[in-house]
Amino acid sequence: MRHLLLVFATAATLHGCTGGPGSGPSLEIFDPDLASAFRSYERTLSQPGTPLRFESGRTVRDCREYLAMPAEDEVGGTVYDRMIAGEYVVCDALELLRTAQPLPAARRPPSFYTSALIERLDLTSFRSSLDEEPGSVLSAIPALKPKAQGFSVISDTDEWYYDFEVLARADFTGDGREDWLVGFSDIAREGTYRDHSTLVVTDAGRPGRLRVSLQR
Repeated sequence: MRHLLLVFATAATLHGCTGGPGSGPSLEIFDPDLASAFRSYERTLSQPGTPLRFESGRTVRDCREYLAMPAEDEVGGTVYDRMIAGEYVVCDALELLRTAQPLPAARRPPSFYTSALIERLDLTSFRSSLDEEPGSVLSAIPALKPKAQGFSVISDTDEWYYDFEVLARADFTGDGREDWLVGFSDIAREGTYRDHSTLVVTDAGRPGRLRVSLQR
């Protein structure tokens, strides 16, 4: 997320827990730029960004317009459109945080989250360029060579770049269980393929494979 907030991030920099767009308990947000944007929720929604064109021909210029687009209307198919779409991933993250419920603070080190992503995240539970057998995880694919950096897991090879960043911890599904908000970048080193999305990893506190239940 840190590289997707160039347009929408506000100037303030926060760490850890932060209040939401209204009042109430704090959410546990790990990414400082996202925490800052969430604290200034209304201002961030209306802050102008690079115009983004959709397949219908409509163009959006801020988060408010972006979130109002029908789900079936997809981003334009040009390389430029896909590049600009990365700037708007923060909009999906903010909308998910707006409806999330806080959990008791866990006070875990970043390595707790990155180790779980490397060892337990089912790579076939969400859309990506990874073509793996059901249940496959990052640690089982030697060619990816995943490395932890802060709250991120990065795989940077000659062919592909993947980045999974744990952005926040909360109840995003309303079942009272721990979920993780994860920013995902999927970029080809050669060619034009690139995709940025926001993943919700659900029921992360249970043992076994981690699965994505929502991708935006």
